Amino acid sequence: MIPPHSSVKNEGATRIFGYTVEEVIGKPVTILMPPDRVNEETNVLNRVRKGERIDHYETVRMRKDGSLVDISLSVSPVSNERGEIVGASKIARSLLINCACLSLMIPKTRLKC
Repeated sequence: MIPPHSSVKNEGATRIFGYTVEEVIGKPVTILMPPDRVNEETNVLNRVRKGERIDHYETVRMRKDGSLVDISLSVSPVSNERGEIVGASKIARSLLINCACLSLMIPKTRLKC
């Protein structure tokens, strides 16, 4: 769940997913996941609980309008002053721009975005 006291304020996330900050605070993060990807969150959180950082995990998320977007997801554990993991920091980057740039360099017959 995206906590009410979250420091979420990200115009980039609004551009990628279509939700305003007010629309997502207090909602489960699974609102961004296609039904066939919901189990990914459990696996990601289990790894973060162990203190593991996840870098550039390529996956698919769902926009407010229901369309899908390819993203690269990085997740890091957030610890308190006692070293206890109390949360997670997530960064999602759209792969659409990367794919568009590649398509300019590689013939479309070889590119599968």
